Amino acid sequence: MGHPMNDEITTREALDILGLAHPSSITHLVAEHKLKDSRRMHGKCGAYLFSCANIERLRDERNSASGAA
Repeated sequence: MGHPMNDEITTREALDILGLAHPSSITHLVAEHKLKDSRRMHGKCGAYLFSCANIERLRDERNSASGAA
C-alpha cells in the first residue's frame, strides 16, 4: 500500500484505510490537528499527501477509542 519510495498516500487511500466516505472528513481532521499531512501538492487546491504509517496509527487509535466506549 502507498508508494514504496516515500510511503505517501492520497486522501482517497486515507479515506479507505480510515473507513470514511467523504474527503471533507480528512480536511476536518487536518484542521483539528488530529492528522498531519506529509505535504501538499502544488496549486491553489493542491491535494494533501499523508504518511501511510500516520493514517494507520490514527485508524488504530480510533478503533481503540470506539472499542473502549
